[in-house]
Amino acid sequence: MLFNEERHTYERNGIVYTSVSEFIRKFKPKFEKEAIANAVAKKSGKTPQEITDKWELNAQISTNYGTSVHKGIEYWIRFGEISKLPHIKLSTEKFAEKFKGKKLESEIVVFDDELKLAGTIDQLELLGNKAVNIIDVKTNYEIDKEKRGYMLSPIQNIPNTKLNSYRLQLSMYKYLMERNGFTVNSIQLEHWEGNEYTTIPLEPIDVKILIK
Repeated sequence: MLFNEERHTYERNGIVYTSVSEFIRKFKPKFEKEAIANAVAKKSGKTPQEITDKWELNAQISTNYGTSVHKGIEYWIRFGEISKLPHIKLSTEKFAEKFKGKKLESEIVVFDDELKLAGTIDQLELLGNKAVNIIDVKTNYEIDKEKRGYMLSPIQNIPNTKLNSYRLQLSMYKYLMERNGFTVNSIQLEHWEGNEYTTIPLEPIDVKILIK
C-alpha cells in the first residue's frame, strides 16, 4: 500500500483506495464557509476575507503542531529516543511515561481490498493473539466543542461534535482491523493538553450500515 502524504491518498496495485477521512466526510454536515464568514465579519467589523484568512492560518498552525507531536511519538516508538526540541520533548516524554512497558506500533496503515478503503492508525497497542487497542493522539484544545447540525443520519441523529467525529474515525479503523482478523478491545483518544495526556475512552459506532 502506497501512501501519498501530500495528496493524502492510498494506492495499491495501481488502484486508488478511498481514505477513511474522505469516506467519513460525507456523513458530516457541510461547513458553509462563505455564509458563516460573512456573518462573523458583520459582527467583528472585519472583512470576510480577513476572517477566512484567520481560520486558514490557525488551521495550519494546529495541523503543523499536531503533526510534530505525532512525529515525536513515532520517533520514540521506532527508535527508542526522544527529540530534543523542547515542546516535542515534553509531549513525547509524557507519552512515554504513560505507555512505558507496553508494546506499541506507530503509523499503521490498515486497508481492505474488497471495500477499497484505507487509513492510518496513530498507535496500536499490541496485546497478543491479534488483539489490539487503537490509540489516537489529539492536540486540539477544543476537543469537545459542539458544531452545527447532526451527523450519521443513516444510523441515527448524532450531534456533530469533534468527539463524535473522532468516534466515527476510530470506529472505521476498528472495523477495518476486524475485517483483517484482529480483535479490537478498545478505541481511545490521548488528548495532549500541553502538560499531560488525558485518556478519553470512546464508545464504538456500528459503521457497517454506512459501508452498505
